[in-house]
Amino acid sequence: MEWNQLDTALDELERSTPSVLSGIQLFRPTKHEWSKVWDLCKEIQAAFKGVRYPTVAERQAAWERFCRLRNEASRRKSIESDRLTAHSSGYRNEILELTERARWSRIIDTVFFFDPTSKEEMKQLGSILGRARRMLSEHKAEMFADHKQECFQAIVDAQATHDEYWHRYKAELGRRQAEWEVRQSEHRARQAQWEQRQAERSARIRANIEKNRDGLSKAIGALHRQEARAEEIRDKLRETNSPKWVSIYSEWLSEAATKIDDIESSIRRLREWIDEGEQQLRGG
Repeated sequence: MEWNQLDTALDELERSTPSVLSGIQLFRPTKHEWSKVWDLCKEIQAAFKGVRYPTVAERQAAWERFCRLRNEASRRKSIESDRLTAHSSGYRNEILELTERARWSRIIDTVFFFDPTSKEEMKQLGSILGRARRMLSEHKAEMFADHKQECFQAIVDAQATHDEYWHRYKAELGRRQAEWEVRQSEHRARQAQWEQRQAERSARIRANIEKNRDGLSKAIGALHRQEARAEEIRDKLRETNSPKWVSIYSEWLSEAATKIDDIESSIRRLREWIDEGEQQLRGG
């Protein structure tokens, strides 16, 4: 690559960096494809190793421009991420509020046995839960995967309380029509089946938690090794004055940062899975 081609690549980098500063982004932020920007940054950085400018000053100016453009891209990416997080969190919070309102509580009906939840009240709770489902369906493209999963699980949990209510409601109708001995026999059979399913489910959850804990331990070890390598590269970068090695070490450091981000994402995901499993166990 010639120096004028490198300047053209810098122009392309400036043009291709997405704008996240418009007013509409505040209300409906867009997730851009940043991988192309980072790929171009890597290409330009690698090109600096072999390109000769007419003067040292021109090369330094080009390098400083590249650094400014790359830093600006990072700043915009951070702004976009913050806005996307806030946007997704808003929908998540509203959906979770609806699902919480929609939950039926066996404990409350037990305490206030003189005024249990009626069939019509339960239908109203079902309508609220339906609103939560529709909101998740309509806005899932604007939400982060973990926020969607959290809302989905909350809806599933709320639906489980509805299922329990209607199961109990129908069982009660049947109980009033059957003889006492038949009712008791059926109840014991259902209870035994439920306990067996719960025992099997708990065993599966515990096995999955252990598998995720093992994966978490390995991921944490990999993270420590990668962070140590990144620190070693930083030390070398601080100690060198060679543009060549500055470029090489910078690229290595970028690669290490990418790996660290990937590992940290895996760690967060594994911890979420472990927390979900433990929550399922606590919930019975």
